[in-house]
Amino acid sequence: MGWIRLTIAATVFVTSCVGLGYLAEAWVLRHGWPGWVGGLLSAAAPLAWPVFVVGYTVYDARRYQALHPHDDAPGMLIVSVLVVGAPVLALAGVLPVRVGAFLARRARAKVSPL
Repeated sequence: MGWIRLTIAATVFVTSCVGLGYLAEAWVLRHGWPGWVGGLLSAAAPLAWPVFVVGYTVYDARRYQALHPHDDAPGMLIVSVLVVGAPVLALAGVLPVRVGAFLARRARAKVSPL
C-alpha cells in the first residue's frame, strides 16, 4: 500500500513543478521581460519543493528533539535531507519545470496577436 502514497506524492510533485514552470514563463511572456528573467524564474522554481521539505524536516525534528532530548536521530535526518534529499528533489524538478515553460511558450504562440 506504500506504493499508492508514493504514486500520489510523485504525481503532486510533477504536476506542481510543471505548473510552476508554466506560471513563471507565462508571467515573463505577459510582462515582456527579457529572457534571462525567465531563466532565473525557471531556475528558482525547482527549489520550491526542497525548501518545503527541509523546512518541514527541521520543524518535525525540533518537535521530536523536545520529546527525546538526548537522541541524535533528528540531526542525522536533517543532514541526510540536506545532503541527499534536497539536491535530488531539485534535480528531479528541473525537467518538469522546463516542460511547463515549453507549454507556456507553445500556448502563447497559438494565440494570434491583434
